[in-house]
Amino acid sequence: MWELVGAFGAAGTYARVRVTAGVDRCSGIHFPLGTLTVNIAGGFALGIVYGAHAAPDVVVIAGGGLLGGFTTFSTWMLDTEVLAREVGTAWAALNLVVPALVGLVATAAGWALGRLLVG
Repeated sequence: MWELVGAFGAAGTYARVRVTAGVDRCSGIHFPLGTLTVNIAGGFALGIVYGAHAAPDVVVIAGGGLLGGFTTFSTWMLDTEVLAREVGTAWAALNLVVPALVGLVATAAGWALGRLLVG
């Protein structure tokens, strides 16, 4: 199983890099929308996994491997520090609050959807 966690983690990391770069390139603004996108999407997906009461191995492989590689706390924090230094503390504060609040809502919505899927 741990080989699968590693393989799915690598796939999640690759997807994160590609999605983040694509979103940031298309947005054209000086705000880390790519990091926001992967973290919100990952929270939503993890909510589905838990809400659907997936088997423990699926939770470890999908949640810890794939979605653990896809989402990124460290980049979120680095993006916040860069915003504070280069753009200002208001943007940095916004980058702390918005992803946390929207992430909680997205994860709850994913959990609710997961519950609906299993009836």
